[in-house]
Amino acid sequence: MDATVPFAAAHARPALQILSTWLVDAWRMFRRAPVRLFLLSLLPVVVEALIQLAPGVGIVLSKLLTPLAGAWVLALIHHKSRDDAFAPALAGRLLLSRLAPLLLVSLLAAGVFVFQLLVTVALGGIDQAIALATGDIANLHLGRVVFACILASGTVPAALLMFVMPRVLLDGVGVGLALGESLGCVVRYWRPVALLTALVAAMVGAILWLLPLLLVLLPFATLVGYTSYRDVFDRARVD
Repeated sequence: MDATVPFAAAHARPALQILSTWLVDAWRMFRRAPVRLFLLSLLPVVVEALIQLAPGVGIVLSKLLTPLAGAWVLALIHHKSRDDAFAPALAGRLLLSRLAPLLLVSLLAAGVFVFQLLVTVALGGIDQAIALATGDIANLHLGRVVFACILASGTVPAALLMFVMPRVLLDGVGVGLALGESLGCVVRYWRPVALLTALVAAMVGAILWLLPLLLVLLPFATLVGYTSYRDVFDRARVD
C-alpha cells in the first residue's frame, strides 16, 4: 500500500465505519487536486453527450464507449494516488494494453442501461423505453418522479459491477474473475455497499430537481468508486 494517501486496511468494522472510510479517503484525494479531479470527473459525461449527438444510435453507442473514458480517468486517479502525478501518457498506455477486456467490461456496464430500459417498460411502457433508447425526446412523456426512479434504478446493477473495472484495468484480472470477485465483494460488504448505493440513488434522482447537484455527484461517485476498491482489495491481500 502506498503512503501517498492513507487508505485504511478493511478489517472487520461496522458498515458505517467502512462507508466513512471510503468517503473520508475520497475527500482526502479530492483536496489534493480539487480542480483537476473535478474536471476529470466531468470527462466521461462530456464524452457521453458528444457521442449521443449521433442520430439514432447515439444513446446506445454512448453506453458502450463512455466506460472507456471512465477507465482512462480511473487510471489517472490511480497514478495520482500512487505516484502523486496523473501521468496521462502512462494512463493511456495502460488503457490500450487492456483494451480488449475493457471492451467486455463496457458491454457489462451497458447492462445498467438495459436495466433502466426494463424499468422504463414497467413504469411507462415499451414506447417510452424505445424513445429513451433512441434519444427521441419529443416522444418521451415520462413524469419527473417516474424518470427520477428510472435514473436512480441504474445504481442497483451498477453496484454489482463496482469492482470490475478497477480489477480489470489496474490489477490485470480477467473479466470473468473480476465479475465474480465484484459480486462476491458486494455480498461480503453488502451493508456499506447498500448504504452507498442508496446515497448515490438519492443524489441521482434529486438531480432532476436540483441540477447543480450533478457537479457534486460526479466527483463523489468517481473518487468513492476508487477508494472503495482500494479499501476492499487491500483487505483481500491480508485476509
